[in-house]
Amino acid sequence: MPTPRKKPASKSSSPAKAAKPPAAKRKAAPKAASTAVERDTARRPWAVVPGDGPPPGGKTFDLVIVESPAKAKTINKYLGGGYKVLASYGHVRDLSSRKQKGEEVAGIRIADGWKLRYAVDEKQDDGDRRRRTSGDILSELGREASRANRVLLASDPDREGEAIARDIADELNLDPNRTYRIRFNEITKGAIQQALAQPDQINAERVAAQEARRAMDRVVGFPLSNLLGKKVAGGLSAGRVQSVAVKLIVDREREIEAFVTDEYWKITALLATQGSGVAWTADPKLSKIFAKKKPGDEKAKAAADEPEEPVEDTEDAEPEAEGEAAAQADAAAAPARTGGGLPKPPAGTFMAELVRWDNADPKLANESAADAVVAALKDVPFVVTKVEQKDRQDRPHAPFTTSTLQQQAFLRLRMSTSRTMSAAQALYQGVELSGLGQTALITYMRTDSTRISPDALNTVRTFIHDSPALGPSYLPAKPNVYASGKSAQERSAPRISASPATSTGCTS
Repeated sequence: MPTPRKKPASKSSSPAKAAKPPAAKRKAAPKAASTAVERDTARRPWAVVPGDGPPPGGKTFDLVIVESPAKAKTINKYLGGGYKVLASYGHVRDLSSRKQKGEEVAGIRIADGWKLRYAVDEKQDDGDRRRRTSGDILSELGREASRANRVLLASDPDREGEAIARDIADELNLDPNRTYRIRFNEITKGAIQQALAQPDQINAERVAAQEARRAMDRVVGFPLSNLLGKKVAGGLSAGRVQSVAVKLIVDREREIEAFVTDEYWKITALLATQGSGVAWTADPKLSKIFAKKKPGDEKAKAAADEPEEPVEDTEDAEPEAEGEAAAQADAAAAPARTGGGLPKPPAGTFMAELVRWDNADPKLANESAADAVVAALKDVPFVVTKVEQKDRQDRPHAPFTTSTLQQQAFLRLRMSTSRTMSAAQALYQGVELSGLGQTALITYMRTDSTRISPDALNTVRTFIHDSPALGPSYLPAKPNVYASGKSAQERSAPRISASPATSTGCTS
């Protein structure tokens, strides 16, 4: 628990200070709006004194509070002199990490209706005096809020952002009559002006949802992470998300282990048109490709402690014939092979797989059955009886959601989840562009919705229609619309948010 700082004796004995009884109001802690929330300490020197406001006759402004300084810098471009934009640097308070009497978990009294106790970081634990604490940030916000006409809380438009807005309003003791919540999914002039024109109140249900998530992180994640550190390896963490994912993996692995393997065979022919001049002689020794089964018999169980051999094709195995030179010569003479162990078709040939036999699906359960079919096809001519040509229309992929963004970043660029979200966060908050300054390039990246705002669609369609390099032939008759999941939060999907002229070469 932070220790209240005492005023120096010289200041406390000053007649000027003693004659100001309203100063005691800054120490009083008004009761929280929700009975399930408590503060770690009643002392809040950064709280705005009731009745404070812009000085009479002075220059008034609206205070906009965002989460990051990068976002504040970008938004400053679009707001005039009547606004001041400051950053809260994320969360201004968190659940207390020190357990008190009556708490089953630090900061949470579960038996007393899941009451949460918050604390504000006022110490520099790492000894770096240059780092601003949450108390320092709140003090700055409180000073400006006491002089502002209105306070506009513009944290991110998700549950966590809603909780941050509530925490700022609660810690600063902001007047509800001049405190508003604004939300925007993209940092563009139009989106910000629309948000300012439609100020709202803090959504209590979203705050409660975030508090439930945070409480589960503390109740489930902390003990589970400590257990993993002791039993598995240090540095591992788990919580409400990872524990469910682990259960899904375990259930799937048990299904795989319980699966009973069946032997089956496939027959593939290498064909060429008559008169093509392609000559290829099949090598009987290399015509059969065997795949090893997973250990499931008694012999495999007895050797369970030994490293499991990977599933492999005998065609790719090293030859056991005497003499490496002879083996290398045979390998060089053999046709090149694809990843599946089949020979790579020479130019002018193609592969064909047996899909029907005796007017039924081929069921070749053993090697002898496959050999019988191959023998029956030995001297039979292969005839193409029907050729089908179909037009296929390829549609563009749906806009990124958080999960698809992370998946494609890993598959294409081998980027980790943290690196992907860090890059997306920078693009959302704004980056320096030559001649444009701090510019945001994508919309909010934490979303499971594929919806695109109508303004963005109209802008892109106009750009395509009027572009000399594209034109109307590249413009669909109507925009593509993609369905979102039933549980999707209907916010705009991650996409380019700046105008096409400034976003050339950028992809969402």
